[in-house]
Amino acid sequence: MGQKMAAISPPRPPSLREGGAVRRWLVAIACTLIMGCAARPLSEVARDLGDLDADVRASAAETLEDAARDKKDLPNDVVEALLYRAAVETDLETRASIARALGETGDARAKEVLDAYARTDDPEQREVASIALQTWSIRSGRVKPGHVFAADWPYGTEAYPPKLAAKK
Repeated sequence: MGQKMAAISPPRPPSLREGGAVRRWLVAIACTLIMGCAARPLSEVARDLGDLDADVRASAAETLEDAARDKKDLPNDVVEALLYRAAVETDLETRASIARALGETGDARAKEVLDAYARTDDPEQREVASIALQTWSIRSGRVKPGHVFAADWPYGTEAYPPKLAAKK
């Protein structure tokens, strides 16, 4: 009876970087309220990959990543937009979503892009590239679903950089 109950805080939107994720979260809510629950056509979402605002590009890439995971076959113009943006994108969060989306497509054109992503020295980007390449390998039919990839694959194999030394 004499105990106080802890105050319950309302959930907070995610914050991956200063305001970026929060702004994308608010934009998504605003779009839902303005446009209703109808989803935008993927071709329209793909156009946002060329926006000047990195947060808009990241949100578009995440939406396309989710769509690729759900649908597997994205329209050709959407895959082409992802391929183009992959070559010029500088925002690491957006690059990661693009790589994952391309991996989900299994599209043959994505292999070269994912291989290029794998050749970075950034450990986080290498991990994203590794997972995207694994997904691409399954979706493209190069390996069977359920295939167990070696840890750190493809690093240290032919045509890929060596594994990174463990940090002390």
